[in-house]
Amino acid sequence: MRRLIWGPIIYVLGAGVLAWGQEVGEPAPELLVPDKERSKELVSLFERYPNRILVLYYWSSTNSRSLELFKLLNDLHDKYYPRGVTIVGLAVEREQKIKKIREEYKPKFELVWQEGGIPRLSWLHAKWRFPAPPLAYIIDKYGRVAYARFNPEEGLEEKIQAVLEKTPTVAATDERLRTSFERVSAYLKNGEVGRAFRLAQELEDCLRDTDEARQERVEQVMKQVRAAAQAQLEAALADIRNENYEVAARKLADLSVNLQVRTDKDAARRGSSSRTRQAPRPAGPARPGQPGAAATPEPKEIKEIKEQVEQEIGRLQGDAYTKAIMLKALDHARGEKKNDQAAELLEAGYYFDARELCRLVTQQYAGTEAAAKAQAAIDRINNDPKMREKIRADQAAEQALRWLDIADRYARVEMFDLAREYYHKVIVAFSDSAAAQKARTALDRLPELERKAGRRAGASAGSKSDREK
Repeated sequence: MRRLIWGPIIYVLGAGVLAWGQEVGEPAPELLVPDKERSKELVSLFERYPNRILVLYYWSSTNSRSLELFKLLNDLHDKYYPRGVTIVGLAVEREQKIKKIREEYKPKFELVWQEGGIPRLSWLHAKWRFPAPPLAYIIDKYGRVAYARFNPEEGLEEKIQAVLEKTPTVAATDERLRTSFERVSAYLKNGEVGRAFRLAQELEDCLRDTDEARQERVEQVMKQVRAAAQAQLEAALADIRNENYEVAARKLADLSVNLQVRTDKDAARRGSSSRTRQAPRPAGPARPGQPGAAATPEPKEIKEIKEQVEQEIGRLQGDAYTKAIMLKALDHARGEKKNDQAAELLEAGYYFDARELCRLVTQQYAGTEAAAKAQAAIDRINNDPKMREKIRADQAAEQALRWLDIADRYARVEMFDLAREYYHKVIVAFSDSAAAQKARTALDRLPELERKAGRRAGASAGSKSDREK
């Protein structure tokens, strides 16, 4: 599913620092990385690895401990990559140093880096804060920050397991993988081709470059989905010939909104296996006594189906009467896609975001069945005391973490009075929270930090006085 795009941005002008929406529970800011090792083109890391959980690991060749952790990350890569977890190493390093690191430490996960130098740091640091290695973030499958700025030595595997449990990928467990394949079959049986395609593509994203049996199964499922999409297109054309325009428009809109065409370049970025890039094998001649053994043609590729769908939609929009029917069908299909995303968020416990997404459907696609369905979901959330309480608790926890982070950053730049003010705000407003406990601990450390800063200032002043003499 597409990443969520809302979330607060906080400006801390006193500290001269921008704090972007990269706190736990918030949508992760975009992370643009070099397309290829020697390319200046930047691409979205989230688009490169859709429908997967991302572990972002910040390391440096000057930090020996961050390099020693490569062994742990390799082990976690082997264990969790097949379950839909991708580890990405981020660094600002010279290419020669990267080559040396690869030879010595043999990382199995991807390394993304940029040459050093202040003008070229923006790709990594513009919207993200990586204070010092080793440091990690975990981004869930919805593009939300599950864990922020933590030392990967402190329970990295436990955190990965927790994210897999809360926002599981389609391959998180063998049981979930099995039921995901079953759901694709059920969607196809019920004629819900768009939903079948989205789930099949999610399976493809999670199982790419895993064992051959899984990839073979995904390939067969995608073939079935393509055949169903082709059949739905042909049925829509028949409906148009019979002037059943509303039925035809629904079928075309379902395909238009849900079929996603990915280019060969996109596939290469994601590390597509050679198996999925191979052209279909041509059918051989039918053998005697086996009628139709080679009569089943390969279904069209999604790109071809999508192109023909858009052509037919264009034709319907060329007439005032059928244009109104087609536009309404497209609005309904777009609303239904967002409703499905909201249902996933609701299942994961993101009640606020689910409600906001449903509200967006009611505003953008008013008058459609999808809008009515979205309003029913909003009413259900608003009328559920447990959901309302969870929303309040989540918002309070996020606010506490934001204030705590502001206080920490004031402390780092030695603006201790402001740091103390924000620590007190956390303690007073959220006294029983984990953030409040951290704020109390930080307050206890402030006097020592102030003494150290004073000693540094005194030493600096003494050195200046000696130089003036």
